[in-house]
Amino acid sequence: MKRDLWNGHQLLQGANSFSTILLAAFFSISLFLQGCALFSPKKFSNYKEGEWRGKALIRDKKEAKSSLVNLEVKAIDGEKLRMDITSPMGTHVASVLMKGSSLEYLNVSEKIVYRMQATRESLRGLLRVPIEPAVLYNIFFDRAIESKNWSCVLDKDRFLKNCKDLKSGLLIEWISREGAKRVISFQHATALVQINLYSFEGKISDRDKTFELKAPSSFKIKKS
Repeated sequence: MKRDLWNGHQLLQGANSFSTILLAAFFSISLFLQGCALFSPKKFSNYKEGEWRGKALIRDKKEAKSSLVNLEVKAIDGEKLRMDITSPMGTHVASVLMKGSSLEYLNVSEKIVYRMQATRESLRGLLRVPIEPAVLYNIFFDRAIESKNWSCVLDKDRFLKNCKDLKSGLLIEWISREGAKRVISFQHATALVQINLYSFEGKISDRDKTFELKAPSSFKIKKS
């Protein structure tokens, strides 16, 4: 009887050990798969809207000056886009709101809101490079720029590698991708911009307020 109990105890221990090994293997595989999903580049082209946070280093080659800013971008692909820029200390620097072909640019230091048609020169004062504002949709949603002035190249995994504006010489490169993180550079004769996007949400918060740019009453409005 004692021998039977001992054998039963050994079998139970063996079963428990085997279960422990299976459980450990399961968690290891789960963590591995989660890691693969975490670090595999996200396909932003699958989204119709989103929010991004990041930082941008802007180097003006002509003036030999560099600045580092924080970015918060909210966009509905091809329809509306808002970009808020703050200093490293969190001070509001500027905001850009684009709806269709119209663009508003709020410059805090000048206390002016510029209202204009979205053209290649609209954002030069902010980004220091000539770029059509609508191209920002392509950049954030990872879509090739379909224009006779642009030429885009895909990498082996069918992600955008670079796009070049054949008219201005502006080169946009996707330097790295990891999960929702991306590093994107803008290279031009006048400036170098490097954007580091480190977070993403697939839904826009405060949707009703996001696409209305309200400025203090003391700000002037300039239309062009």
